[in-house]
Amino acid sequence: MSARPLYTVLLETALALLPLTTQGIFVAGMITVWQGIIDGQPAFFSFVETPGESDAQISIGTSAPEGSKAPAGDLCRFWVPAAACSDEWRQQFWADYQANPAFRAAVDSFYRLDEPPEGPDYGDAIGIALEAQSDVPIAISRSIEELQDLDVYIAEAHAGSTLRPPYLRSTTPIPGPLLALLKEAGFVVSALQVSIDCSRAHPHLLLAASAAFTITLENWRTGHIVPHHWYRDLWRPQIMPSPLIPLTTDDEQTFKARWLERQLAWAASKLAWGGISEGDLHKLHSGRDAFSRLKHDDLLNHLSLTAKPSPLSEWEEVYQLRILRWMCRGAPLTLAMHKVATEVAFEGKARERSQSG
Repeated sequence: MSARPLYTVLLETALALLPLTTQGIFVAGMITVWQGIIDGQPAFFSFVETPGESDAQISIGTSAPEGSKAPAGDLCRFWVPAAACSDEWRQQFWADYQANPAFRAAVDSFYRLDEPPEGPDYGDAIGIALEAQSDVPIAISRSIEELQDLDVYIAEAHAGSTLRPPYLRSTTPIPGPLLALLKEAGFVVSALQVSIDCSRAHPHLLLAASAAFTITLENWRTGHIVPHHWYRDLWRPQIMPSPLIPLTTDDEQTFKARWLERQLAWAASKLAWGGISEGDLHKLHSGRDAFSRLKHDDLLNHLSLTAKPSPLSEWEEVYQLRILRWMCRGAPLTLAMHKVATEVAFEGKARERSQSG
């Protein structure tokens, strides 16, 4: 059995120790962990920010409930620009991801998560090669060997992937003709280093840059050089106007309704985990909407019910209407009852304060 990624182990440890919505500081930066449900299985969303870096990493996976034999798994991992990811964007993304299989497929495509996982970098690969008595298992291995034959000692290198840029670092000067070729190909070069000026939040660009980097090095090694602009055209046009996947194109009124639906889905997932608070319920606001004036029969018709749910018989009629209205807005029955119970308790405390004052 292959070893599980360290970040997965750390996240599952965090999930076992921390509440449903968590913000914490760890040695490398700030991590936010939210829990939810995907296809009936407990899941987590993490957002990791590292000081000094413009990109943050989003990780999503499933975690087995205590006592369950269901396997945990990593669903996706990708980079986004930290400054562009507001708390509202992340909540909306997470609600969409949980509720909509089509959106999950769109995320896979947008962030190129259908690509194979990244390979080891040069330092790791050398260790693997020596242990397995095989060639260095990276796409640029022959080019590195050629540089070594020229007494250019490579300290670190990676062919690139959707999660990290291609790069090359040497302890001795890289040959001038190779640096000139890589510079014309659009890479950032110095005497001892080759890199790209690209955020990890652009996976399409990273993947294209990886191919261009590998082809450029291989053509230099074999001497089959094509016009230099061809190498640049392999990857520079892949820059996306925005590295954030679009979440909605609705007009303002529709957006508000959809936003409330997402908030309700978020609250329902927290309730299912047993971790919803009064504060969470107070944050659910509908304002005056199409359901605010509807009466009992109209509400039941909207919900396609012939009779009110049996648990409502224990409530006064005025509160039954409130519960039905929240159900019409998208809240499950249990969440709707929790929401109204919180409202009733808050209103009772407010009356007591006004009477005592």
